[in-house]
Amino acid sequence: MKILTVANQKGGVGKTTIALHLTHMAKEQGLRVLLAELDPQSNASNCFIETTGTHLMASNLFDETISGAQPEATGGIGLIRPDRGLYAIESLGHSTQFYPANHLRHLGNDYDLCIIDTPPTLGVIQLAAIIAADYVVAPSHLEKFSLEGFSSLTTTIRQVRDKGLNRKLKFLGFLANRVKSTSKQQSEALTELRETMGKALMPFVVHDRVAVSDAAALGNPVWYKPQSESHRRAAREMSAACEYILKEVQS
Repeated sequence: MKILTVANQKGGVGKTTIALHLTHMAKEQGLRVLLAELDPQSNASNCFIETTGTHLMASNLFDETISGAQPEATGGIGLIRPDRGLYAIESLGHSTQFYPANHLRHLGNDYDLCIIDTPPTLGVIQLAAIIAADYVVAPSHLEKFSLEGFSSLTTTIRQVRDKGLNRKLKFLGFLANRVKSTSKQQSEALTELRETMGKALMPFVVHDRVAVSDAAALGNPVWYKPQSESHRRAAREMSAACEYILKEVQS
């Protein structure tokens, strides 16, 4: 099982939207996919119908043992929902940071791909998700783009590798997400970033379109039954970015 973590150390950049679309596309490609939401806001999990029974919850991943608990099965995917126990994780310190990696690896025979959605701040939870990952992708809003913002996440990834916490970790890059096509400032920022960041900036742009948020509200990928030309553009942009990311993960 490959593990892909979706992370950024700033909020409002569309991490959950990208994580959801990657999950839907992986499922459509025939992969057995597990979505682990480690963000207590539950925005991703709320898009799936909750099933009855006792399931593996996100805070359980930070326990030393999980006693055979299994992810929820809903909508054709495996799901680890966030729970209130996540709020106590940061107070536990770094002693638990390797537990999620160990537990997720033990689930590897049941899934081909695990996608981890993370909270927007660097702490024990996000660090644990990066330690567990084979790959990291960082959706980013152009209004938030700055060299300092880039360096915070890339520095964390470099430290995780250099300290031997996860030497195999590969950073796939930043994905320009929710870009306003009518903004001159964002257009100029994108051009500048392509020059300064090179391959660290993915060769795809996902524009800020109502169709994306409307589809997410219904729990659907934006390419599901597009209704207008703007909707079709949104579908093409999102599917191209997701296909690229999943191809990199499976290469």
